[in-house]
Amino acid sequence: MNANVDLHQLWGRWPLLDRAMEFSASYVIVLGAAVFMLLWFRRDGLRAGLAGGIGGLVAVGIAFEIGAVWDRTRPFVAEHWVPLISHGRDASFPSDHLAALGALTVGAWMGWRALGGVVGLIALVVAVARVYVGVHWPSDVIGGFVIGGLAALVLWYALAAAARPINRIDELLQRHRLRPRFDGGGSAIGAPGARTALSRED
Repeated sequence: MNANVDLHQLWGRWPLLDRAMEFSASYVIVLGAAVFMLLWFRRDGLRAGLAGGIGGLVAVGIAFEIGAVWDRTRPFVAEHWVPLISHGRDASFPSDHLAALGALTVGAWMGWRALGGVVGLIALVVAVARVYVGVHWPSDVIGGFVIGGLAALVLWYALAAAARPINRIDELLQRHRLRPRFDGGGSAIGAPGARTALSRED
């Protein structure tokens, strides 16, 4: 018996759990994005934010293309359930929600490990909830997270090649008080005399 069927057996036993899972499956991704925005106040936040944000867009695009090629049936369709949340009958693999959260988690981790851990926990909650309510198989959420994480990681290292323009943008933002100034000065990548994005402290 697969995990989706096992979780389906829990429906209705604890109404508060059902409501919590419905909420988490639909809305907690917004909390993950909000927590991710705290990177704005970190020295390495611009590069990490770009990696996570752009990586998320790339990952969701990849997820869409995979779904167009492989129309995997969603659990509630395959098992003839009515899911706990309203959802279309489009391709199940991979999860767009987890593709985005995977990128945000890795982007946050590269800039501030404690924050990355928090976003990762939020992603775990969303992953469990999406499976619980019957709209994804476990492999859908795992696959989505991996795709997002890899996209953000590639962007993080690729952005090192754009250190000069990113630092200029960061300095401009700081000058106009759109980003906080950091002790010791310096910018997002390779700041002279300051810790850099690749030698951060948590």
